[in-house]
Amino acid sequence: MLNADNPYTRAMAERAHQPHLFSRTHRPRPGAYVEDGNAVIVQDRLEQTIPLRVLQLSGAHAIENALAALLAASLAGASAPAMTEV
Repeated sequence: MLNADNPYTRAMAERAHQPHLFSRTHRPRPGAYVEDGNAVIVQDRLEQTIPLRVLQLSGAHAIENALAALLAASLAGASAPAMTEV
């Protein structure tokens, strides 16, 4: 999981075999990003949306951590409803 908002980790993704990116300000596809108050997780043909309000996050860093965790859970096969239960 690499943060596409950070120039250093974004550069690492360019050299990675299968980078998995997340971002608060960009829309990496595949990856996870914020759009209209939702976390959007896109991989292959699957797109999952989770309202950020159900995660009760405060601050940019917490949102970035959540995006990384949601992307990892999605890659492991978790559904959006299962991710919001945790």
